[in-house]
Amino acid sequence: MRLGTTRLMCVGLAAASLVVGSTTVPAGAATPTVCTKATFNAINTVTSTAKSTLGGCNNPAATGGSGVLVANFKVLAKITGKITWKGTGTSSFTLKEGTGPKVNKCNGSGTTKDSLIVTTGTITAGTGAAVTLKGTKFSESLCVHTGGTKAKPVLTEYLLPGSKITI
Repeated sequence: MRLGTTRLMCVGLAAASLVVGSTTVPAGAATPTVCTKATFNAINTVTSTAKSTLGGCNNPAATGGSGVLVANFKVLAKITGKITWKGTGTSSFTLKEGTGPKVNKCNGSGTTKDSLIVTTGTITAGTGAAVTLKGTKFSESLCVHTGGTKAKPVLTEYLLPGSKITI
């Protein structure tokens, strides 16, 4: 039960983070967009949504330097979301769960090691100046710590140590 619940929550949280992995830069883009910070809010298990704030983003013409991301993981086979960038428009995306590295570098050890979830996706649409991010490939790596009690687990998420957000 813990693994299944954690896995479901992790996928939703991973959708909210857009964290580093292999990327492809769309035609015409000089460098990928990189955000150095992500702050995660609590997961809403009733609506199957997760929210995070991205910060320290380069490419200010498209991102405004930061954004708020809301992901919907009601359908795990097709996680969807939208980033509302600071004053530059929006980016919509789809994600799916994929395979991760063989070595989990999340905090903890043994059976108390935090879970690692890796997903891949694509920016599928955009508005305003953020439309230039359309077609960008990304992957994400997110660590999830499970605390609380069995009846009332508390999930805390964070970026895989050493990773940055690349879009």
